[in-house]
Amino acid sequence: IVNFTVTMQGLEEQMLGDVVAIEKAELEETKNKIIQSVANDKKKLKQYEDGILEDLESASGNILDNQKVIDSLKKAQSTSELLSKRLKDAEVQSASIDVARLEYVPVATRASILYFVIADLAMIDPMYQYSLDYFKVMFAKVVQDTEPHDDFQHHLQVLIKNITAAVYTNICGGLFKKDKTIFSFMIAIQVKRQNGSITDNEWQYLLRSGAFVNPEDEENCPMPWLTGAKWALLCALEKTVPAFAGLTNDIKARPKVWQAWIESRVYSNTLPLPGPDIGDGAPEDHCSDAPDANWDEAKPILESLGMSTAARPGREELEKAMLELSKVGRFDDGFKLCKLMCPPDTGAKWANLSQMQRMIIIKVCRMPDLLFSVTEFVKWDLGPHFIDPPAFSIENSTKDANSTTPIIFILSPGADPFTLLLDFAQSRGFRERMHVVSLGQGQGETAKRALDTGRKNGDWVILQNCHLSKSFMPELEKIIANFGSHTAGPMNPTFRLWLTSMPSSFFPIPILQNSIKLTNENPTGIRANMLRCYNDIKDIDLFDKEVSFPECTKENAYHKLLFGLCLFHSIISERKKFGPLGWNIKYEFGDIDLSFGSQWLFMFLDEQNTVPWDALIYVIGQIVYGGRVTDPWDRRTLLSILSNFFRPEMLQDEYKMSASGIYTVPLLGDLEHYKDFIRTLPIHDHPEIFGMHENANIAFQLQECEILLNTVLSVQPRAAGKSSGDSGPTPEEMVQQKVIEFESTIPAILDIEEESGPNTWRTMPNGLPYSLCTVLNHEIEKFNKLLKAMYQTLAELQKALKGLTVLSEDLDAMFNSFLNNQVPMLWEKKAYPSLKPLGSWYKDLLERVAFTRKWLRKGEPPAFWMSGMFYPHGFMTGTLQAYARQTGTSVDVLGFKFTIMEMPAEEIDKSPEAGVYVYGLFMDSCLWNKEKWVIEDSLPGVPYAQLPVVHFLPEKHHKKPDTYYAAPLYKTTVRKGNLSSLGQSTNFVLAVEVPSDMSEDYWVQKGAALVCALND
Repeated sequence: IVNFTVTMQGLEEQMLGDVVAIEKAELEETKNKIIQSVANDKKKLKQYEDGILEDLESASGNILDNQKVIDSLKKAQSTSELLSKRLKDAEVQSASIDVARLEYVPVATRASILYFVIADLAMIDPMYQYSLDYFKVMFAKVVQDTEPHDDFQHHLQVLIKNITAAVYTNICGGLFKKDKTIFSFMIAIQVKRQNGSITDNEWQYLLRSGAFVNPEDEENCPMPWLTGAKWALLCALEKTVPAFAGLTNDIKARPKVWQAWIESRVYSNTLPLPGPDIGDGAPEDHCSDAPDANWDEAKPILESLGMSTAARPGREELEKAMLELSKVGRFDDGFKLCKLMCPPDTGAKWANLSQMQRMIIIKVCRMPDLLFSVTEFVKWDLGPHFIDPPAFSIENSTKDANSTTPIIFILSPGADPFTLLLDFAQSRGFRERMHVVSLGQGQGETAKRALDTGRKNGDWVILQNCHLSKSFMPELEKIIANFGSHTAGPMNPTFRLWLTSMPSSFFPIPILQNSIKLTNENPTGIRANMLRCYNDIKDIDLFDKEVSFPECTKENAYHKLLFGLCLFHSIISERKKFGPLGWNIKYEFGDIDLSFGSQWLFMFLDEQNTVPWDALIYVIGQIVYGGRVTDPWDRRTLLSILSNFFRPEMLQDEYKMSASGIYTVPLLGDLEHYKDFIRTLPIHDHPEIFGMHENANIAFQLQECEILLNTVLSVQPRAAGKSSGDSGPTPEEMVQQKVIEFESTIPAILDIEEESGPNTWRTMPNGLPYSLCTVLNHEIEKFNKLLKAMYQTLAELQKALKGLTVLSEDLDAMFNSFLNNQVPMLWEKKAYPSLKPLGSWYKDLLERVAFTRKWLRKGEPPAFWMSGMFYPHGFMTGTLQAYARQTGTSVDVLGFKFTIMEMPAEEIDKSPEAGVYVYGLFMDSCLWNKEKWVIEDSLPGVPYAQLPVVHFLPEKHHKKPDTYYAAPLYKTTVRKGNLSSLGQSTNFVLAVEVPSDMSEDYWVQKGAALVCALND
């Protein structure tokens, strides 16, 4: 296999030639002439040598008597001396030119780094393709547009800055919002790695921290407030990155200080500075001890928040201020306030950490804050421009477009740029000269005719939805490749080709690489969505002011319910950002849904004498919006949210739609009045408007951080070996060590014949087999399949690492999974659903097999660890069948009654007379209150809590009590699964009813549920 990709060093040489050719044209021209002259001289010298050899070969007799040979030798000697002198002179001159050229190496190096970052984007999305020629044109334009400066070093820095900024701005226009931060982060990281500011160990630990963990450290955590997994990561960090030497000892010495920092809800990348532990004689509040300079720096920040600066505030007040600053992204100001609270510096052990090192420990200790740290890292190294992408503008993005360069709109669900394109065409006088073709089956010939007409007349051609015309794409590629050639015919300079497409793997790469790419996504945030909704409304004065309902005029009802409908639409659209807490499945609610909803609202109000609340909720909730919703639990959530806005209270003036009162129903007014009211709403949405707990923000931040890390990891090449200065093991050594660990600890196959106990396989008095024994048999069968696959693949990988067999594609993927601390696909196919990283997954597997083995040897346990089962659905069915056979009841009429038990699982020594005791379930977005014996809101920063033992008791014709909440139980926290034939997600197990003193809607909108297994 030959890899034709340009290398970093080769590209750097190319870019060096390009920048020198622009900045020092005469220098590059001279060098090229020297290269050509040297080549010609060497060619002549070779010709003379070949001629002499030919003469000598053809000469006969005494060579000294051959005058022709002697003359040739004399001429060759003189010419050779002349050419040698010229070559030496050329080498001297070339060396002096190289010295001058080398001054531009930093610029060429930065350009090379930027291109390779851009090239990696194609692994994130197939539409992110850019050719080297496209990049070089962009690079040359920036160099040409940069004004010279008397200070050459300053000029170099300006060049580097301008090139980096121009590349970021240009490329960002074609990236989705979720990838823009990743792009700027990758630029910053690669610049730092190239100049040696970031070591390979630091970079690898940030991306693959779990792969460095020693499982034994997890068992030896000395801090009750710290999880074993986090302690193991800290121990691994101390061993991997020398800057963190002494970290674990410092945590042991000052546990309260570290606990306060790790559990703080205020973002800060400043680690606990050296000083006494809280409660060891040092005052906890160090604000009065802070230097005057720090206080002077903090005053204007506090005043901007409306706080008094007459006296120094205490720690509690400062933490509140920092929380407000973090909400609006003012992290630099928050850092300045943080300095007021730090204890006096007595050594600055952690104050000297680099930005990268701070980012690493924030990932370990405070993962939800990692995105803030990444943003700060980029801002620190590249500047604020790189964390604030340029606003979408067709005019700015296409100013360098020409007749041969296609312009591609990369589409996102729910966003249609066609209206913006029409407005832009109108402003350029091309509105009547547009040829629009919506591609699909049979539209290829229409598109070709439009292209021919457009090229000749200089019109604009818009080919929409290219992703729906796969068969036409190769033909379109050929047509565009011929743009500008003689065979294609005349090309009018005002001709423009616009394409729109969803991301597609079959979209022609040559078109992508040499096109201008644009993305236009829907706005984020409730305020922006509400404004968008009202901008699409043309008229709201649809009712006669005299026509009235008993409660109010129809005009008033329509205005307020329309406002509620727009807010409902914005909330359900934005709710997906919270991941599984928002929706089990992400839905794209579009403008068409809102349009139909508003039409139904008008029709119902126009035709009825009273507001038909039930009809409105059914039609808009179940049909208009509910038609998109496939998960029944999502449908419950949708209807619950809609009921907040379609209720009689909405007709009251300034009715509060949120607990804080920030979101209220505006007074009656015209269209602009409502837009002005919407502009007063918060820019950043608080979870309360979604009906969610503040922990929902943590879930959102955690989800964003995981996406960022996984995306960056996916584009990284495999490390080839140990780099200089890094003392860690090579990738092969790391994987070899893991293989040895797994092979030495993997459980033995569950042997039914050898291990079965005397009471394991029993039958019922009526002779029928006991259903839970069937469940056990199925569990053993599934675990054995997984264990056998693990034995086999570990042995094969071991041989491949030793070179005894070929490293197949599957084994190579397994190798990468071990490096990245991920469960190999070869195991995942045979395993139960799990989101755990490899280390935690393996530990969990050992516990699951141990539970099943104990059940096999000792018989049915008094309480069942439901989370440890391969197939919990089967266990539920087996429990119902056992009861049905025991009592002679039809299984079809049975349901479960749920009772929360006081006794912990380890103290239960006897099975219930009917049903089963179940333990090991987790509560998501709620917790159990032992005093009130009901569920209540989660603690801040603690999204999950353990559910006590539950008695699952089969009951005939069971009905849920009114004071209970039906919490859906899922296998994993992602909640999403495949839709089964019964209309339920394969991730869903059953609904567990738990006591509550709050309404069901309260918990539904919070996303409260139960899960069998967590993510770590």
